[in-house]
Amino acid sequence: MNRIGTITAVVAATVLLVACGRRETAAETAQDVNEAAQEGAQQVAEARQDAAVERAETTEDVALAEAKAAHEVEKQKCDAMAGDARDACQNDAKARLDMAQSQADMRRESTEAAVGKQ
Repeated sequence: MNRIGTITAVVAATVLLVACGRRETAAETAQDVNEAAQEGAQQVAEARQDAAVERAETTEDVALAEAKAAHEVEKQKCDAMAGDARDACQNDAKARLDMAQSQADMRRESTEAAVGKQ
């Protein structure tokens, strides 16, 4: 039994070595090239999608940070007022911040939906 196993292993190794040493046909090479090109194109497309989402998120993060900074400035200006004027000023400032947040969220969702990353 042991001798048969050894012979089988030698034959299998020989077959593999012969197969490894043969040249690919033109059709096999063309198929390999095509598969590599398709895989590469898929990887590039995925990288572009990821970059688009990251770029949108970064843009929205900056826009939101600007809105928050403006809101803080507006709140300080409102503090110089009194009574109803102060309340109205603070409400307006808060409404502008809320609007900026909503717009940032909508743009982010729109970008994610456009590249299929929900």
